[in-house]
Amino acid sequence: MKRLPLLFLLISTIGISQEKFIEVLVKDTIVLKPKSFEYLLKGDFVYDFGEESTKERTEKIMKSNKRVLEFIKRNSLQFEENQINLVLAAFSGIQPISYTVFVPNIIEKEIFLEKVEQTNGLDYSLIKTNYEQNESTEERIYKKLLEKADKRAERLGKIKNLKIGDLIEISETKASETVFSSFMEKLLESGDTALDVTTTFINDKGVLRKSISVKYSVE
Repeated sequence: MKRLPLLFLLISTIGISQEKFIEVLVKDTIVLKPKSFEYLLKGDFVYDFGEESTKERTEKIMKSNKRVLEFIKRNSLQFEENQINLVLAAFSGIQPISYTVFVPNIIEKEIFLEKVEQTNGLDYSLIKTNYEQNESTEERIYKKLLEKADKRAERLGKIKNLKIGDLIEISETKASETVFSSFMEKLLESGDTALDVTTTFINDKGVLRKSISVKYSVE
């Protein structure tokens, strides 16, 4: 009686091992939509340590700081003063004050940049872009991955004269591709049109990357 479980296990193992299937691993990326932006804003001026006195430099800094704050308030911008200002002031006295300005969307971004460019004495730089990521973006990349898996399985089956049957299993895996290899793959697949990708793709910001393993039965 003790041999029956072992015999059943052996039969079950043989049955599973005879199942025919094709398993493919696919990975891809989608570029996410920019949602909001953060800019560093400060005064744009220079002073000459050799020609200007401490008093002259202090007055120039104070005027510049006032100009920046007036611009922010005049345009009703959401902002916060950067903490580094307090550190620098504690060690070196009065310093140029910098602010982080929060821009809520692309339209407001264009308006903000236009106004900054038209105002003398301001210096700005983009410090952060926040990207939209929700259920819709994940559904989009999973659909893209499954379509890619179907095509790859069909190609593999065709080589061995196998007919692809039902989808047996899907599992998400750890995406292992590097940004460079992904970019090069896009170049090879798309030719010159791949050069239309944004810099956010190259520096790996604003990109959602997923990888899945898909198993199909075959006949």
